[in-house]
Amino acid sequence: MTPLLLALLTPSCTSKPEPLVVLVVIDTLRADALSFSGAPVPDASPAMASLKDESVWMSRAYASSSWTLPATTTLLTGLHPWQHRVVRQAGTSGCFGRLREDIPTAASVAKQRGQRSAAFINNAFLAPEFGLHLSFDVYDFHGAEQVGHRTAMETVTKALAWVDESPEGGLLVVHIMEPHTDYDPGPTWLGHYTAEMPHTVDIPIGGYTHNLWTSGQVVPSDQDKAYVRAAYQEEVRASDEAVGVLVQGLKDRGRWEEATFVLTSDHGEAFWERGVFEHGATLMDEVTRVPLLIKAPGLAPGENNRAVDGTIVFPLLVDPESETWAQVRDATAEPLRPALMQGTLYSNQQISVVTQDHRLLADLSPKADGQRYANLFPIDSTGSTALQPLPANHPDQSIAQASIQLLKDLRGDANPTVPTNPQGVENADVFQKLRAQGYLDGNDCN
Repeated sequence: MTPLLLALLTPSCTSKPEPLVVLVVIDTLRADALSFSGAPVPDASPAMASLKDESVWMSRAYASSSWTLPATTTLLTGLHPWQHRVVRQAGTSGCFGRLREDIPTAASVAKQRGQRSAAFINNAFLAPEFGLHLSFDVYDFHGAEQVGHRTAMETVTKALAWVDESPEGGLLVVHIMEPHTDYDPGPTWLGHYTAEMPHTVDIPIGGYTHNLWTSGQVVPSDQDKAYVRAAYQEEVRASDEAVGVLVQGLKDRGRWEEATFVLTSDHGEAFWERGVFEHGATLMDEVTRVPLLIKAPGLAPGENNRAVDGTIVFPLLVDPESETWAQVRDATAEPLRPALMQGTLYSNQQISVVTQDHRLLADLSPKADGQRYANLFPIDSTGSTALQPLPANHPDQSIAQASIQLLKDLRGDANPTVPTNPQGVENADVFQKLRAQGYLDGNDCN
């Protein structure tokens, strides 16, 4: 056999790597914090702006909850919070659901296909004891402190090292903790927007100040509010730099062209727009409207302003032939349904339905007077929800009744969701991290 023929018949050791599916979740990133969607600072996200030019930008995307655990569970399962029930028990501070082993996840689908998977995670609410680690070959968890966490750049470096381990494809989840409080972006971006701003608060935001603000005991001045928002934007800029390194790293390794790359957030962040700071206390735009960029082979870039929620991500990760992909490719196709979101961390359980023109916000838990309130808000042409609800006699109130009926049909009832496999936070380190961040003060799970 001639050397040339032998070379043609012998498999090449430099064969094309298998495609990757990459999900980037930037914790606490609200939609209007980016350059192309209304950021209040210049040059807010150049790397993500470049990514947008290669992606479908879902400009009306909403998180499925107002806090990390249920929202991220939805991203990885495609189930609504009332379906996966990885939620907090109503009326308790420390009783949480655990993901059941029989619920398919993006990682379990990868395993069934013989593909490898890895997740690099930095939020204490995503600790293994909540069950999201199931089926991942690598679940690199590094819980955040009240002040301090593994940086976005360190996380991306570890993710790229995993890519380098094998030419095989598979699932890669990269969780970036910035721009979650403490709003300390590290030396590169610290002061980038805030250096000349007058203020009386200090960065990083410590637990004492954080708890005063989230509880409403202290409301900072307008000057300090502006400073805090600018500090948050510095963490967005740090996240953006890391995203740029990740994308360029995949390109340098020849893994970009065939990769499916999805970037989103678990929820946003409130800066007193409706009298609320942080997240977990409302389902309104500032906390639930999030970025969603989707890049995939053969997918034409552009804006899609269909209202979608976090359940859209799971089929994007596991099934390129799904009806969801058809909705992404064709913004004029008939919508599957309105966007749906449920779950608050600090207050009564709430639920919301968002159409192109209206938002219904309703209580699941009765308030102190025993009533469950539902309000209908108009949404303007930019997708922004009004600050005040429509009056009770407004003609559009028929939409509220239709939305309530839709929720009852989907959920079976209008009661608070009971967590699955409920228990307190048993891991002492995770408990201390969550308590330090003001998320719980006990393990009151019956």
